[in-house]
This record gives sequence, C-alpha cells and structure tokens, in this order.
Amino acid sequence: MAAANASGTAFVMAADGIVLKKIVPGPNKKITLVRNGLLGILQTDGSLYLYDTDRHALQKLAATARDFSVTDDGSLIAALEQKSIEVFSLNDPSGYYRFNAPNIANAVRLIWYKDRSHLFVAYKNSVAFLDLADTGLNNFTTVANALATVTVFPAYDPQTNSLYVTNLNRSVVRFDFPN
Repeated sequence: MAAANASGTAFVMAADGIVLKKIVPGPNKKITLVRNGLLGILQTDGSLYLYDTDRHALQKLAATARDFSVTDDGSLIAALEQKSIEVFSLNDPSGYYRFNAPNIANAVRLIWYKDRSHLFVAYKNSVAFLDLADTGLNNFTTVANALATVTVFPAYDPQTNSLYVTNLNRSVVRFDFPN
C-alpha cells in the first residue's frame, strides 16, 4: 500500500505498517489515483511522477509542474508547467502535446473536458478553453473572465456539461456547453 507521512514523503508500506520503500525522493504536493495500480505524484520541487504500485516502477514525466489533471479514464495526464502545458498519453507513447499558452505562468489549474480532447485552463481571473488539436493556439478561447466572474477554482460537471464559477457577488454562475 502507498502512504505519505506528515512531511508529504510517499512510502510503500506493508499491511502491518512497516515502511518497505520510499517511493520518491522528496516531499509531495499532490497524489492522485490515475487508474488502478497507477499513482500520479507531484512533488513540491515540481517533479511529476507516475508510480506503478504493482511493479514498484517510477517514471518521471515533468520537472517543473505546478499542478496536473487526469482524464476520467486515466488515459491522459495534463501537466501545468511553469512555461507550458504538457499532455501525456498513457495508452500511446507517441501521444504527447506541448502548448505555450498565453500568460501560462498565471494559470492555477487544469480541468479536463468530457471529450478528453479539450482542457479548461483556469487563471486567477478567467477560464480559457484549449483544443488539443489546435497546436497553433488559434482558438484558445476565454469562456469566463474577471469582468463578470472570479474564477480561481472553477468546477466542471461532465454529466450536465456545465462549468461553474463564482461571480463578483460570490454567487455561483453556471455556463452550459452544447453537447
């Protein structure tokens, strides 16, 4: 079983609580289950790893990540880097994307759209919509902005295809996308 101590260091532990192996070298910022037997681990230094719990194998994906997001089926990981967005396919090693999106240093979060071909890029005061097929960023579109909303932590519901943000009055605003 994988676990973390108070300092955020991840370990593999036996059922009796004995530490068998330290998984990654330093303190962790975020640990997410990618899919069965596969963890995404983001460290405070920006290192992003995949850890296969069955094979005890560690793979480094990125060195300067600030956050990451996983598709609902665990097939894609999007990393919010210092200067770009990187997307890694876990089913196809050649499936890799890199986007130097505008003002990316101010982005705070990535959220997968339900089709797994688009991402919401949340900035402190806006949310943009990224199409993975748009490598030139010609259609990198703002879908909510600071003039009407405060969007530090938007939420997306794939069932209703709706993006929720908080407006300047602290009320919840719902944006519905066509199906």
